[in-house]
Amino acid sequence: MIITVAKTAGFCNGVKTAFNRCVEIAKDHDKIYMVGELVHNENVVKTLQEKKVEVIFPEDAKSLKGGVAVIKAGGVEKGLVELLKDNGVDVYDLTCPVVKKIHNIIEERSASGDEIILIGNPNHDEVIASKTYSSTKIDVIPVSEYESIKIGENPVAILFQTTVLPEIVEKVSNFLKLTPIFSNKSFVIYNTVCYTTTKQQEDISSLACSNDAVIVIGDKRSSNTRNLFEVAKRLNKNSYFCEGKSDVEEIYKKIRSKNSIAITGGASTPPWLIEEVVQSMSDEIKKTAEEAKAVETASKEEALTMDELLKQNDDDFTQYSVGRRVDCTVIIVADDGLYVKVGGKKDGFIEKSNTSIDGSYNKADYKKGDTFQAQIIEVTKDWVALSKKAVDQRRIENEKVREDLLGQFEVKIDRVDENGKGVRARYGSYDIFIPASQLAKKAKNLEELIGKTITVELLPQRRKKPVTKVVKDEETGAEKEVKDFEIVEEPYTEKSRLPKSLVASERSIKDREKNAKKAEEEEKFWNSIHANDVVTGRVKRFTDFGAFVEVNGHDCLAHVSELSWNKVTKPQEVLEENKEYDFVVLKLDQKNGKISLGYKQLQKKPYELAAEQYPVGTIIKGTVERVFNYGAFIKIADGVDGLVHVSQISHKWTTDATTALTVGQEVEAKIIGFEGNRITLSIKELLPAPEVKEEEKKEEAAEGEEKKPAKASRAKKFEQRVEEGEKKRSSRSKKEKEEKAEEPADFISGTSSSTAFADLLKDFKSKK
Repeated sequence: MIITVAKTAGFCNGVKTAFNRCVEIAKDHDKIYMVGELVHNENVVKTLQEKKVEVIFPEDAKSLKGGVAVIKAGGVEKGLVELLKDNGVDVYDLTCPVVKKIHNIIEERSASGDEIILIGNPNHDEVIASKTYSSTKIDVIPVSEYESIKIGENPVAILFQTTVLPEIVEKVSNFLKLTPIFSNKSFVIYNTVCYTTTKQQEDISSLACSNDAVIVIGDKRSSNTRNLFEVAKRLNKNSYFCEGKSDVEEIYKKIRSKNSIAITGGASTPPWLIEEVVQSMSDEIKKTAEEAKAVETASKEEALTMDELLKQNDDDFTQYSVGRRVDCTVIIVADDGLYVKVGGKKDGFIEKSNTSIDGSYNKADYKKGDTFQAQIIEVTKDWVALSKKAVDQRRIENEKVREDLLGQFEVKIDRVDENGKGVRARYGSYDIFIPASQLAKKAKNLEELIGKTITVELLPQRRKKPVTKVVKDEETGAEKEVKDFEIVEEPYTEKSRLPKSLVASERSIKDREKNAKKAEEEEKFWNSIHANDVVTGRVKRFTDFGAFVEVNGHDCLAHVSELSWNKVTKPQEVLEENKEYDFVVLKLDQKNGKISLGYKQLQKKPYELAAEQYPVGTIIKGTVERVFNYGAFIKIADGVDGLVHVSQISHKWTTDATTALTVGQEVEAKIIGFEGNRITLSIKELLPAPEVKEEEKKEEAAEGEEKKPAKASRAKKFEQRVEEGEKKRSSRSKKEKEEKAEEPADFISGTSSSTAFADLLKDFKSKK
């Protein structure tokens, strides 16, 4: 039988480069993470794991802090690489150039406003990642449903998963060009199928036609390998999918009568796997030939004599060496000990003091045919001396060691690891490796740690956990279950099989102790702080919305709105960084670890400061802020204003303040009243009183004497009405207040108290 291997079989250039680079990176680090499987081939994943490359799912990778990570050939979602770098991870992006091309096209076309159509397997991780690069609408259409493409009024960019069949690109192109409804639509088709995939399909098409059978090697989860098999199957019905050398024997049974076979592998199939399959197939062919030859010569062979048989078995006899453990079978239970068979030409003897740990020996405890292990302690010309006691002691010690290994245990560092990435120690018969990253303190020179005793614990073991996923078939769209796996971390238990070499950590213990102490301090802190407490805190940093303040080691927030009674836009206007201030606790949220502080609550309000700075009689200069018919509000200082009633604007009678003052006008006024947060001003008192002519004075005096009783009567009635109004003020309805909306709302900016019209007139004397 002739075997022909396709020239293009195996890794494409992108995967080959990514794999080789990953291996190089792994040589320089204790452990690196592969974000997603480099390719969909379990054999490749296992090979990388042996080189300390751990597969981590993209979602789990987001929580990585530090370390080294490589990005798989199929790429990852947009922004993940930058997120990892921001988390201190040293990232090596091994995304295939063809996949990156797809990401770039999607990103550029969607940024230009184009909608995106991606044809491929919606459940393939390459497609899932590619979708995240679109900032506009993106539709993923299965290969078998390409005729369902819809194009609206917006321009559309059409791309393909790298592993789809090249003929699909042609079918989609012809469908769009020959379908009338698309004739006036704007679309661009990008052929983003991998060149290697195309070439592999061309090669196997030729080989399938010229050979009796075809074998396609790879993982059934791999899209490119499945497509390669479909191409071969269409052209040659004797095509078989092979996942490894374990499948060879079964496949060979079906094709052993064929004269020629062609072998290829998908773009994700490693070259060593192809070599193994080819070698296994060659062995099967060779074995068939040898079996045929054996049948021909069987009648000529003669039976072996007993001497020849014994001579032939000499090579299989046990090699005796002191310290070696051997399986023993009791042949004689004697008074002085046990005679045992240990294999080979010599028998063994276990002296009675070496049968048990305590040195006791009871013949009744043993019988002919019992089996156990014993250790060789002496080899003579005729017999082998053994000790069952030594093996039993070692087993008990190992059980104790195993029990210790499941908790915290002390080890004495005896050497630096050969790769220089950590230190090693012995614990019983186990070799313990402590990576440099798992030491409690970073050591510049690991040699200095030799001879030191540290407390460590085993790190959890990482293993593959089989899972079943439901996926859609690319061609038929039907759902089917596929076998997959996920990496899980599991602590060692009493039932776990412990390997002879174990990885341990000192840092995990210290971190846990540190976290426990921190939790205790947190609990103590939360028990010591309450709402309305006044606390001292140091300003640590500023944000646009406030200042973060450290109070007894805990970060608290003082919102910008709680820093000053006046309006401020930045916390720096009130506080200084690294300076201590007193704050009041406004709100506690222990569940989310949040505390809200206030600073303004411990400061005097603007009108309180104004009362000290501007006593009655003070002359101020201010700006008119608001004008109403009954008066105008004058800004005295930030957050402080006063009211000039219309009657206090001028000596000349004025009925509407808007005719005398305008917003923005600068005026000089005198403070004539300060009650609570209400300040009354007078411009009139700073103006000279008008001169009255002698004749007018006499006339006014005469009129005053004649009308004095009436004037007094009117004044009395006015005062009564004012007093009644004061009593009714507190019981006014909402409707009455709304009807009097033009009365002054406040003397102080930013408050909500009201001033009755009667208050404004209580000191006003009626005058003709």
